[in-house]
Amino acid sequence: MIASDFVPTSINYIREIKNTLSATNVNSTDAALKTVFPLFHEQFQWQDEDFLARAARYWKIFAHPLTKESVEGDLQMSLQSFYILGIAIAGSLDNEMGVHWRDYYQLPVVPRDHVERFFKLCSAERDELRSQIRAEQKYDKTWALTYNPLRGKPLFYSDERPQIVLGFSSKLLLWRITEGVYYDVEKGRTGFGNAFGTAFEQYIGDVVKTVFTAPTFRVMAETSFDVKKGHGRAGADWHVSDESGHVFIECKTKRIRHAAKTDMDHDHFADDMRKMAGFIVQNYSNIHEARTGIRRDFPNRDLPFFNAIVTLENWRLVHPLIERELRRLVVEKLERERLPLSLVSACPFRVFSAQEFEMFSQDAARLGLASLFARPEAVTRGPYRSLFHDEVFSLLPEAARPNVDR
Repeated sequence: MIASDFVPTSINYIREIKNTLSATNVNSTDAALKTVFPLFHEQFQWQDEDFLARAARYWKIFAHPLTKESVEGDLQMSLQSFYILGIAIAGSLDNEMGVHWRDYYQLPVVPRDHVERFFKLCSAERDELRSQIRAEQKYDKTWALTYNPLRGKPLFYSDERPQIVLGFSSKLLLWRITEGVYYDVEKGRTGFGNAFGTAFEQYIGDVVKTVFTAPTFRVMAETSFDVKKGHGRAGADWHVSDESGHVFIECKTKRIRHAAKTDMDHDHFADDMRKMAGFIVQNYSNIHEARTGIRRDFPNRDLPFFNAIVTLENWRLVHPLIERELRRLVVEKLERERLPLSLVSACPFRVFSAQEFEMFSQDAARLGLASLFARPEAVTRGPYRSLFHDEVFSLLPEAARPNVDR
């Protein structure tokens, strides 16, 4: 096969696999809708990421005092070196597939042993990587979301020319230096998940304090209060108020599991939806206490209330079957908790990814908080800015900084 034929031939193979799987598994309208959900997770992740925003988000979370020591201990290098190298190499991969790894010895403030450690963490020998990919391959309905070893080792080299490191995609390297680090550390550190959650909560606080600066907004962090003597409550992680209402925000680092992404009939999908319903009802409890005066210090209770769950990674729940099922699970949970079912209609809920929240909160700063929960066609959205890209720029030498509007 000549090189010019490789891409169209590969695409035709992929189409053939998808058509075969569809013929086998799609036999009703609901079955067809269920095949869409894995497509969301397969395709949208390649299209909707903001490189600088994602890098800055994870940088701030990992650099939090509760997480930094653990992360650097497991990386065996400084976070600064890790991100300088990751971003610089990802930028190079946008222009050419190969880099000479020893060239990165020249980067200021990055020790040589950190360069060597980075490539050890993020690269593998070509034939070894090929074997791992073959071992992971599946050709059932989960095939498109089968774990890709390039997520763990997005760079590779050959024994014949080990000085040249290759990479198919800067996106793969970006994922490796962001969410990939969490998986490195979490599996070996007791309590890291809780620290990571607190760091993410603080990150979302930085978002709301950066965006909602106008005097028309009131931003409050989690504030403990007494429900009755000897029984306290922490309240929502954050809430923001303006003349259009109050938004109660709960921050969750829980990810939807891999099996749930690939199959809506899998037990993991049902379990993850129940967990999400639990997060939503947890926040409805906070809202109920504020609305009804159980939380006595909460002002302006006559304004509308809104329920926002912000997840670190995108669960991609905008799907007709999922929205219906999630609402049903929320109602069931409200009944078990003996909370008013009217909360669902009176105080709309919405699940945002961190990236969506960063963007849509910028619209809300212009249009009012209620716009966060408006129908898409009712709101003119954008343009958006990366909120913390200056923190990424500050890590990099001037010549290596991306050419974007600062």
